[in-house]
Amino acid sequence: MLDEIEDYDERLTKICNEISSSINSLRSLKGRSRDQKSEEISDQLNKAKTLYRSFKAELRELPFNEKESWQKKSSQHNDTITGLINDFNYVRETAEKDELMDGRTDNTVDKEQMTPHQLLDRGLNIQDESLESTNRMKKTIAQTDQVGMNTLVTLNEQTEQIQRISEGVDKIDSNLKIADREIRLFVKRMATDKCIAVLFLLVVLGFIAVIIYAIVKKNKPQNVPNSAKDV
Repeated sequence: MLDEIEDYDERLTKICNEISSSINSLRSLKGRSRDQKSEEISDQLNKAKTLYRSFKAELRELPFNEKESWQKKSSQHNDTITGLINDFNYVRETAEKDELMDGRTDNTVDKEQMTPHQLLDRGLNIQDESLESTNRMKKTIAQTDQVGMNTLVTLNEQTEQIQRISEGVDKIDSNLKIADREIRLFVKRMATDKCIAVLFLLVVLGFIAVIIYAIVKKNKPQNVPNSAKDV
């Protein structure tokens, strides 16, 4: 079990580093290249979330005395993934806004040379891009909210688990006290029984001694006086 947790820890660290490098490279990309890189980063983030859920599932099976250090690791991975999601969304939205502003600038420069139909198409494209950006922002907010909810659920589960462990410890302590009390009573009963047995043995030995003494006394020849022998 511990080997699996260590493996998940290494894989999470590795994929988070890869995501961070991908986000940094996203800043310099535009157009289709940026979209492809964004999709790649989204897939990496989903893999990281899946690994993190598996990591937490294995962590729940650890003994309590080994869990504390790994709980800190779990919190660090959660913070790292959340930070990467926020960085990714910020970089992507910033790049899209910059590209949108560049397109508007080009439109301003060339608008005198464009026909009304072209201007309308350009306006519709800008509107569509703005809507897509708004939808992506809503999706990002929903994802962030989901991460927060998952974190809250995890904390609640850990709190309940700690409470169950505390109740178990209290129950064990109560059982130990009861067992100690029963042992003491048993020892006292044994001591009392031994005293009674010793007294009974002494009485029996005394009775036997009396019987032996009576038999010996009865069989002992009596001394006849010398005067009686002369007669």
